[in-house]
Amino acid sequence: MKKVLSAAFAALLVSACTAFAAPVSVTFTSNGPLPYSESGFLFEGKPGDTVTDSVLNPIPFDVGDTIEITRSGEAFRFVSFEIYRHNSLHSAFDLLGFLGGMEVVNYGNFALGGGEFFETINSGSNTLIDELRMVGTDLRGGGLAINTYSFDVDRGPVPVPVPAALPLLAGGLGLLGFAGRRRRNAS
Repeated sequence: MKKVLSAAFAALLVSACTAFAAPVSVTFTSNGPLPYSESGFLFEGKPGDTVTDSVLNPIPFDVGDTIEITRSGEAFRFVSFEIYRHNSLHSAFDLLGFLGGMEVVNYGNFALGGGEFFETINSGSNTLIDELRMVGTDLRGGGLAINTYSFDVDRGPVPVPVPAALPLLAGGLGLLGFAGRRRRNAS
């Protein structure tokens, strides 16, 4: 009985934790210059950065050039994005996460070059942020095409309606009372 209760509690805890985040993909559904907004995210960059053919394209990252991705009023977790290197020239950038204007996570420095290729950049971090910033650290020509950003949006706990919550509470308390009574009678 103890194992059944432990398994039920673990399943409830896992389902409650997964209710806190929902995946959001930004796929660049319209063309035009930055700033660009989709699914509540705002993309900003330097003059000339544009969205074309479902990608943020092409972006030469000079040292200090940035692309900022923000979601006003809501925290999010950066999951991944897809990047395509246009040519054999080299480029590098830092990927940083900010919360309330302070850097809270450094996802690393990414050096791209050595031919045309397609790559997925994954975060590896579960840190909540309200701004993702790509900062150019080295450039020897060329540009990047970026598409399909993935984020988890922190939506907070999903409320359980009162009519559904009361029978669940009563059933759980009854099950605990029954288990305690059985244990007392067995001893």
